Amino acid sequence: IPPIAKIKKESTCFSYKKNGHMKKNCYKYKTWLGKKGYSFSFVSFEYNMIDIIHDTWWIDSGSTIHISKTMKGFSSQRQPSKGENFIYSGNHMCSLVVVIGTSRLVLEMGFVLELNNVFYIPEFSRNLISVSRLIPFGFTINFNTSGFDLLFKSTVVGNGVLNDSFFKINLYFI
Repeated sequence: IPPIAKIKKESTCFSYKKNGHMKKNCYKYKTWLGKKGYSFSFVSFEYNMIDIIHDTWWIDSGSTIHISKTMKGFSSQRQPSKGENFIYSGNHMCSLVVVIGTSRLVLEMGFVLELNNVFYIPEFSRNLISVSRLIPFGFTINFNTSGFDLLFKSTVVGNGVLNDSFFKINLYFI
């Protein structure tokens, strides 16, 4: 996409009335939307640049939601609510959410990781596990130079490797 040389009038922020202060980046606008029942979810844009094997899952400390590009492993599903229909990537790309469900991943060590509220977005190239969504449920991730360990209530239940600057979780495959 070529860069925009000039900021157009429609780029004016509704809250601050400033050119170039886009509404999707405006804290005041997001707060107002939250009060109206809308929510925003963000993911890093680098993840959507290349094709990846659909059975792999990647740990993402920047994503605010879990994302799957396939419905494999979904044990339940529901339609997105009005505030969940779209997500925005770090490059301001908007993606349609098809369904939201629960996905069960069997880790290499045998632990079953159940991810709730996984957003099924087929146009994504990577399945993402949101670190911020795991932490409240008693999970900890210890990163190191070659990979990471996933702990549940202080017990190692899974691990992963650093692969092309991204952290891939080791899954059990039959």
